Amino acid sequence: MGLILAVVAAITLAIEIRTQTFYLMAIFAALALGSALAFMGSSAAVVLGGIAATALVSLPVVHLLRRRLLKPTTGTRQLEAEDAGQLARVAAVLPEGLRVEYRGTTWAAQLFPPPVDPVQPGDLLRITGRQGNTLQLAPLNTHRNTSE
Repeated sequence: MGLILAVVAAITLAIEIRTQTFYLMAIFAALALGSALAFMGSSAAVVLGGIAATALVSLPVVHLLRRRLLKPTTGTRQLEAEDAGQLARVAAVLPEGLRVEYRGTTWAAQLFPPPVDPVQPGDLLRITGRQGNTLQLAPLNTHRNTSE
C-alpha cells in the first residue's frame, strides 16, 4: 500500500508542477504522509485517517496561501494597464495555448474571442489584459502580418 501511495503522490506532484494549481500540492502532502505511515507499518485505518486529516488541514491553508499569492498588487495593476493595447507576436501555437513574444521574452497567452482565421506563428495579436503571467489576447481586424 505504501508503494502505491508513493507512486500516486509522485504523479500528483508531477501534475502540480505542470499545472501550478497549489491544491494538488496539498493532496501530494496527504498522499506522501499516507505512504510514510504505510511504510512504517501502520494499519490501513491509520493510513487513510492520516491522509484525510492532512488533506482537511492542508487544503484550506493552501487556499488562503493561493489567494494571498495571486492577489493583484498596485504594481501588477499598473503593468496590466501598460500592457493593454500593445501587440504581441505569436511564437508558437500549442495544444494548451499560445506562446507569444512580448517585451523581449515569450509569454503564455490565451486568445479570446477565437479569430475567423487560424492563428499561426508570426501573427500579431492585441493584448487585452493579463492574468498572472498569462497574457489575454484578442485578434486584430487583420491579424496576419503581410510585411514578411
